[in-house]
Amino acid sequence: MSNLMRDGGLGAVGGAAGNDELTTIGLSDLSRCFAEGAFDCVDLVDAYLQRSNALNAEINAYVTIDGDGAMAQAEALDRERRSGRVRGPLHGVPISLKDNIDTAGLRTTAGSRVFADRVPERDATLVRRLRAAGAVILAKAGMHEFALGPTSASTGFGPVRNPWNTALSAGGSSGGSGAAVAARLCAGSIGTDTGGSVRNPAAWCGVVGFKPTHGLVSIEGVVPVVRSLDHCGPIARSVADAALLFKVMSGQAEPGQTGRDSCPSLDQLHERVRLLRIGRPIGKPFTGIDREIGTCVDLALDRIASLVAGVKDVRLPSTSGCSLIVERDAFHARLMRDAAPLYTPDGRARLKEATVDRSAFDYIGSLEMLRRLRADVAPFDRCDLVVMPTMRVQPPQIADLLEAENDGRPTRNADLSNGAAFNYYGGPAINIPCGMSRAGLPIGLTIAGPPHSDETVLALARVCEAVFGSSGAAAPRG
Repeated sequence: MSNLMRDGGLGAVGGAAGNDELTTIGLSDLSRCFAEGAFDCVDLVDAYLQRSNALNAEINAYVTIDGDGAMAQAEALDRERRSGRVRGPLHGVPISLKDNIDTAGLRTTAGSRVFADRVPERDATLVRRLRAAGAVILAKAGMHEFALGPTSASTGFGPVRNPWNTALSAGGSSGGSGAAVAARLCAGSIGTDTGGSVRNPAAWCGVVGFKPTHGLVSIEGVVPVVRSLDHCGPIARSVADAALLFKVMSGQAEPGQTGRDSCPSLDQLHERVRLLRIGRPIGKPFTGIDREIGTCVDLALDRIASLVAGVKDVRLPSTSGCSLIVERDAFHARLMRDAAPLYTPDGRARLKEATVDRSAFDYIGSLEMLRRLRADVAPFDRCDLVVMPTMRVQPPQIADLLEAENDGRPTRNADLSNGAAFNYYGGPAINIPCGMSRAGLPIGLTIAGPPHSDETVLALARVCEAVFGSSGAAAPRG
């Protein structure tokens, strides 16, 4: 077991101390550094590749590192900059992508041996937008097989490990993205989120994970879980970094915009959030959770109360009975018939009923319930946003998870996370670090709102990030 956030000797990965320091610069600050000539894209990509090659064997954050491809992209982007062309706010920024997001010519496995040799011909829509803004695709990040579980322990390529304690889960299903960002193997990463899968690993890895309003970011070219609930979102080391990635992914970034161009000042954001009414959900989000997490989030809510118009208890609508699992089963039915032995034991256990016909009447009823949940603004009659714990427990031991999952006892997302509700509601939700456990592990806080309140959620998150300061997860070291 090791803690890559604390262990000494990693600050000079590969003997390149100066270059490794480049990996500490925030994503949204990189465009200014490039413009000032502080370093080139090739320098930055080389620093991240050295760090990735040195640390990935221990964390297993990446399934594929595209070193040659990333350096070729960096060289081309440096030539463009020297000729006076800057593609956009991510020009030269190295990022990773969850391995269920299609990349032309670069294999996309969805974390499964079933797709071990799958090489897409086309980029996903969001990847085309990222490339158009100048992003360098550095690597494909590990994940729970087919994004079916919340731990990233059961994958076709070995468990993803938490950089804060490599014996523990990094969360899932976008565990590789969370671990890579926390360990500074990339400037930011893109994950997918069907039931909390961007926010969960962000919480356990001590970084920021943002699920936007459903439909704002295209899921075309993403291996599906449940299309009606699937989202794509950024994982980054700050709210500003996540916001910039979101703007590019959703097509809202201006071509000539740089990282900090459109960021309001903290004074402006304080003025904006002081009028907000915040809801503290009663019931399940705070029931039966780890005591340290509950205490930490309550303390965070006390601090938030001093920033906003008020905090009051609210009740969120139940999503019970809204089962859309038939969408998942429809995708996997043929694969399970033809390639079941290639799935992990956990994957087979989760999909054992994927070949069973389900009632069309039940599915239509669930779709109607989903429509009502997304149209229901009643929970936000009494508040503008809600704040609650992201995870219900602290990260478990990978060995324990594998023992259960290999024995056909899948880990249930609802036992670990509060994340799934906002996939049903369709509104934005973000995880930010709000403190540390006695064991030195990050604790995450969720800020969420109704559909299309993305900018308000990001505003409060940025203010909280600044106010929490060192009480949030420590800046990654190593």
